[in-house]
Amino acid sequence: MTELATVAVAGATQSMIEHVIVPAVKAKMCRFILFSSDALSCESQEVECRQSSNPESVVSDTVQAIVNKEASVLMKGSIHTSAILREVLKKENGLRKEKVLSQVSVITLDDSGRQFIMTDPALNIQPDVSQKIAITKNAIEVAHKLGITQPKAAILSSVEEVNPKMPSSVEAAEVAKYFEKNPLEATVEGPISMDIATDKSAAMIKNYQGAIKGDADILVVPGIDAGNLLYKAFTHFIPSTVSGAIVGAAVPVALSSRSDNAATKLASLKLAIQSR
Repeated sequence: MTELATVAVAGATQSMIEHVIVPAVKAKMCRFILFSSDALSCESQEVECRQSSNPESVVSDTVQAIVNKEASVLMKGSIHTSAILREVLKKENGLRKEKVLSQVSVITLDDSGRQFIMTDPALNIQPDVSQKIAITKNAIEVAHKLGITQPKAAILSSVEEVNPKMPSSVEAAEVAKYFEKNPLEATVEGPISMDIATDKSAAMIKNYQGAIKGDADILVVPGIDAGNLLYKAFTHFIPSTVSGAIVGAAVPVALSSRSDNAATKLASLKLAIQSR
């Protein structure tokens, strides 16, 4: 039997214990070490509550639990994402594995159950070609850990042909060319439009000749503006569950907004655990 992962939570609250931590324990997802400057309580033997001396030390105490190998996953509670990242990236903590950290979001559509891995809608603002290559590699690694043995990664642009006046199409072609020369266990194509990447009928109507015809597993957005708009279109207008995790460090970080509902936070936690 596989040993349960231990998750260190930065900025846990009593409400989070009730709505996220206890349900996760009951589902036998993981164990927890909770960090807060407030006194917390939880009756479960799978949950340890630690009170930091002040709000400023909550994040450093949490990351130190990772450094000491007491936990293998980080989770964001009621704190800012930037506070966790600053601590994770400190050289002395030794947690920076890759040059580029990125966010992956797994989107599961309610009506069909179809899943997409979208990256990076939240962390890298305007990645260059080398950063997009690293972001794509991170997403492919997550796909493999989710059981997708040969994922199809679409490097998105507004068009499926290179247009010198459209930088995203030029960069997408360069990313795809890199993976042609340096293949992984994945199919990487670009530039490719969102409709061709996700809709077989659109690919057929446009007579797209590539290998990805509406069946992309990974959607690599051109930059944070396009990614954030797409992310929020899914979360606000399309019935779906959207999870998020930061990958590329020595441990994954379960990432969700403080305003997200419990289902989203549990989905993000599950994604981070699977991404180890």
